[in-house]
Amino acid sequence: MDDIKQFKKEIRKDILKKRDSLSEKEIKEAEKRLLKVFISENLLYGAKNVLLFSSFGSEIPTGPIFDYCMKNNIWTYYPKVIGDKIEFFHVYHPGFLEPNGFKGIKEPKGDSMKYDYEYYAGQPFFNTFIILPGVAFDKESNRLGYGGGFYDRYLAEKPLLILNSIAIGYKMQEVPAIPVDEHDIKPRKIILV
Repeated sequence: MDDIKQFKKEIRKDILKKRDSLSEKEIKEAEKRLLKVFISENLLYGAKNVLLFSSFGSEIPTGPIFDYCMKNNIWTYYPKVIGDKIEFFHVYHPGFLEPNGFKGIKEPKGDSMKYDYEYYAGQPFFNTFIILPGVAFDKESNRLGYGGGFYDRYLAEKPLLILNSIAIGYKMQEVPAIPVDEHDIKPRKIILV
């Protein structure tokens, strides 16, 4: 178990160093390619809700996905850390995000509407998608996060979301193999541009 933790830590350190060295031009080009993939592959077909994340540091920018959702009347929710969990809250304008006190990651401010998984899971057609960040990914659809386990815990309680989960990142974040623990959850799809 300690070997897996150490190996994951080494992968994180290596990939984050490489990702942090990407130029603004490379980031902008990847941002455009990502949106093109979402549109050309119709990845959000039938979506009523998208659980998105606010890009932090050198993460691939998610702003164009937010804009796409707004233009297509898709409700967008962003995570807020509450204790050792995350919950998603409705955001209808980027101005309603503010840096949290922990790492400065932007979260929904105030008391916006919380995403109600139970309500949507009870509908005849489940129409919520979740977009996941990550540090590294492999060809077996494994995703390595930042080590907090927030998304794994969230998805473990919401099995329908796993079916509509899409992890995103840069092509340079792909590694040959990621060691997995029993609690690690694979996204349905990984898009690396």
